[in-house]
Amino acid sequence: MKTVHSTMIILVMAILASSCGGASKTATSAYLKKMNGKQNSYYYFMMAQLLNRQETIDESDLMLDMAVKKDKDSAYLWAQKAISVARKSNWDEALKFAQKSMEKDPNNVEILILLGKLYAAKKDPDMAIAYYKKALEQDRRNEELYNIMAREYLTLGLQNNAITSLNACLDEISEPMGCLYYLATIYLEQKQHDQALKYFDMIQEADPENPKVLQTVGEIYLQKKEYVKALEIFSQLKKLYPQDVTYYIRTGLTYYELKQIDEAITEFLDVVKRFPESDRINYFLGLLYLEKKNLPEAFKYLDRVGEDSPLFKEALSRLLYILREKDDVKAAVAMIDQKISKKNQTTESYALKISLLVYAAEYRQALTQVNEALMMFGEEERLSFQRAIILDRLGDWKEAKRSLLEIVTKNPDADDVLNYLGYTMLEKKDDLTEASQYIFKAAKLKPNDGHITDSVGWYYYQKGDYQKALGHLLRANRQSPNEPAILEHLADVCFQLKNKREARGYYERVLLLIEKIEKKSADDKKILESIKSKLGQF
Repeated sequence: MKTVHSTMIILVMAILASSCGGASKTATSAYLKKMNGKQNSYYYFMMAQLLNRQETIDESDLMLDMAVKKDKDSAYLWAQKAISVARKSNWDEALKFAQKSMEKDPNNVEILILLGKLYAAKKDPDMAIAYYKKALEQDRRNEELYNIMAREYLTLGLQNNAITSLNACLDEISEPMGCLYYLATIYLEQKQHDQALKYFDMIQEADPENPKVLQTVGEIYLQKKEYVKALEIFSQLKKLYPQDVTYYIRTGLTYYELKQIDEAITEFLDVVKRFPESDRINYFLGLLYLEKKNLPEAFKYLDRVGEDSPLFKEALSRLLYILREKDDVKAAVAMIDQKISKKNQTTESYALKISLLVYAAEYRQALTQVNEALMMFGEEERLSFQRAIILDRLGDWKEAKRSLLEIVTKNPDADDVLNYLGYTMLEKKDDLTEASQYIFKAAKLKPNDGHITDSVGWYYYQKGDYQKALGHLLRANRQSPNEPAILEHLADVCFQLKNKREARGYYERVLLLIEKIEKKSADDKKILESIKSKLGQF
């Protein structure tokens, strides 16, 4: 085949030279007539190659057809024809041309590999492997072949065969870096970390500064919780590649895993001077300061994470948490508007603002926001649900109920809405039978939801069936442990069943849970008042 390539180059150079010398098309045609059939075919082939580089594919295919027509005995040209057709994903046609190529040169390794790849593309891994094996019989020192065969075995789910193929590569080839890496990654995927490390170490012996291998080894040590070893690897990577921020981040996070928060902060403070715009560094610094409960410093760094960062939502969420901890809900709402440009406001950003306002019992402002969002995005279910809750809190149950019924009419499987509707009807003594229909439907849709199971129990409580209520409320408590509302209901039903000791125990647990909350919501405060009043009965 080397002779063929040389002939092609000489021919094209001659043709181009004649063109540069001002030769006419007639002269070129005359030149072609002087060529024999094979020379002529390779002129067409080279024209096909040139046209292909110019991305004039149809003209290129036409030239290639002419080349094959002029020299039907060329295995190389038939193979090129197969490759050309394969680019259009016409696998059957490509295989037909590749088989023609193999007929002309049955032991050609490249043609056998081509056939294997075509069968692989056709989703026939068994035939692909058969051809790769034939190719290996001709060239046992072809590292690419072992890797390709291993990939096909993995496609069939035959991991042991893949490993056997790659181990054969190690036996045949002196420095099989590709096979070693593939073996290591297979063991890594199987979570056989020690085996993976064995092969990565072999690669490192030959290439001790390979960043991809070093980083993977560092990550393995992290997964094995061998943080000191991981720290050594990432520190080495920092020295080798000082411009790559990733290794500084991994070093800082490894200190965090070692519970060395101050060292982690020092690491990030050092690197933030070099990469002040790095969203990841600012984000992790913010998290570390949150861990130390240093809210002003946490806020400073989280505030630097821009809207275009993939970490923006997480950073914003923590910024809002900090503001909520400071009881500054208005600042939190303003921050959402400040951080998210008007064109990028979404139902999610509005829902977040509305939730904050509801948390702070700023119901009028929440209603303004939800109405604005519904005007902008239409009757979106989550926003409509929030609006109904706000109307209920404002005392307009009639309009709230109408909105809730409208949602469940459009979406009969809206389990949270069904539960809220049914439970609120129970609380307002608004047709227990109708309320039970919504609650039982929600329970059927979400049988393992503690809040919905609690509603079922509360329905039986309202009916006066305290024993049945107790069973459901105990199950609700298992599904959602330490939920104050569920524990209060358990206490209420125990009180009605004259189990006053148990009732008092549940009330006191609720009291303890609520009192532990530093920043209490309006709902928390309401429950607290209720519990203190009920404990007065004992």
